[in-house]
Amino acid sequence: MNKALVAILSALFFLSACGSASGPADNDAEQLSPAVNSASGSPASDPGSRFRREIGDSKGVVVLTDKYGEEDTVKIYDKGGAVWYEFSYYDESAFDELESINTDFKPFAFHPDYLLLALRVVGEDAALYEVVVNEESDLRKFVRKDDENLAYESFEDHILTVYAVDFDQKANPLRSGPEGEPLSGNFSKVPIFKPSKVEGDWLEVIFSDPETGEADANSNGRTKEPARGWIRWRDGSHLRIALFYVA
Repeated sequence: MNKALVAILSALFFLSACGSASGPADNDAEQLSPAVNSASGSPASDPGSRFRREIGDSKGVVVLTDKYGEEDTVKIYDKGGAVWYEFSYYDESAFDELESINTDFKPFAFHPDYLLLALRVVGEDAALYEVVVNEESDLRKFVRKDDENLAYESFEDHILTVYAVDFDQKANPLRSGPEGEPLSGNFSKVPIFKPSKVEGDWLEVIFSDPETGEADANSNGRTKEPARGWIRWRDGSHLRIALFYVA
């Protein structure tokens, strides 16, 4: 995919959020979750709002499978069964054949370089998943369940596939366990929080030394075990973490 096309797609298809002091550094990870409040459809008015992302009662997303290949396309349908949008991550002519790039396509996560796709699921029947194709306008379309290039993934499973997460350390502090006591210490220097395990609405994260931001060696020369803590990943209809997909 040439650089010009990537630049156009990247500008139109997703909004890259700025990292916070508690999140991955710019050269450590790239956040691909749109920094918008889906409820209002407007850009986030304050940094903390990206940790209150509206997802309704959605239980998961549709993602690309490992079966997706260079000859395949992603197909999204209208309610009547007509193809609303079709594109390929590999074949540039698939974009050229469209009358215009579909600017209504702003899904939960997308990146043309990394074969990244996540469409939030809001309904289903025996044959179709109803998905949100524009997180700003809440535009909804459909994908077929028998499409071997696409698969459903619960949020619990999806979160564990990302490179790192970020969260509001004041409103959603690290805890000793689900519903546990807040951990003491200043964690603002920690560059990366990696998802480890999900229990209900709680996510265990692992991270390096909170004082130095590094995985220090102990006295016998062996690397220390990473620290662990728990945060809420979901609170009712809100996602309480930001997802970083790329290392």
